Amino acid sequence: MTQSEKMFKSIQSVEQALEIIDDRFSLSRSDVIDKPIFILASSWRSGSTLLQRLINSNEQTLIWGEPFANCHLIQNQADSLRSLTETYPQDKWFLSSRKNYEKKLDQQVTDNLYPDVSDLVEGYRNLIRTVYKTPAINNGYKRWGLKEVRLTSKHGIYLQWLFPNAQFLLLHRNPYEAYKSIHHHLGKWNLFSKWPTDQISNVFDFAHHWHLLVQGYLEDAQKLGAMVIPYERLYQDNQVIADISHYLNLELNQNVVKQKIGSSYNKHQVPKSEIKKLQKIVGPLAENLGYYPF
Repeated sequence: MTQSEKMFKSIQSVEQALEIIDDRFSLSRSDVIDKPIFILASSWRSGSTLLQRLINSNEQTLIWGEPFANCHLIQNQADSLRSLTETYPQDKWFLSSRKNYEKKLDQQVTDNLYPDVSDLVEGYRNLIRTVYKTPAINNGYKRWGLKEVRLTSKHGIYLQWLFPNAQFLLLHRNPYEAYKSIHHHLGKWNLFSKWPTDQISNVFDFAHHWHLLVQGYLEDAQKLGAMVIPYERLYQDNQVIADISHYLNLELNQNVVKQKIGSSYNKHQVPKSEIKKLQKIVGPLAENLGYYPF
């Protein structure tokens, strides 16, 4: 491992950074009343669009579909905060720490001069509002949110940190069925978990992506106050739809799940060798959820 790789590996996690920021800067979020809806799904072909359409069946709600996915807007925001520690930035670098500066900045050392961290955080929050909330409101919707197949539960924790009233739907599907539905397209659709470096181009990429996301969903669902939804129950059990409706406090049209729009049946069989590779990575976690190879 190179020195740079060791350094990167030692950097704190997003969750650790958020705890340090809260402890050090005592940021208040009591005035953040936004209540966005975030659908985080375990992979492509996991039913996220179906769930999105179900939520959008309420005419006052707009859930965006993987907006500007390759920009990694949320991921990059969250990762950037990992640089903030107990000692960086130094207190003396903040303009607010210079209580007696009397605006005579030309007579001070200002090679490092920062606005408050609260300004940075509010800027991040307002960027998300501007990109996702404002156009929804301008188009006549009262509730807003997005669905994604790239965000981990840690990104969910970041979103909850920005928007304490956010609601989360964590969707997972049988990885063998999801892979069967998409495997023939891998390498052709240019799918990335993180553009441009981390492409989902083979069974190993898909398996690791599914495992990372689903494991995080199960570990962090309680922290997020989230509803975990198996795709298989979404179209088989009306009670699940009723539970989603109750959780979001939205009237939803359950007939949406019976309508097939834009879906296609994949006739290409998955080679047994690929199923074995998939099972090697997702097997134990998948079995805990009742998912087995076909």
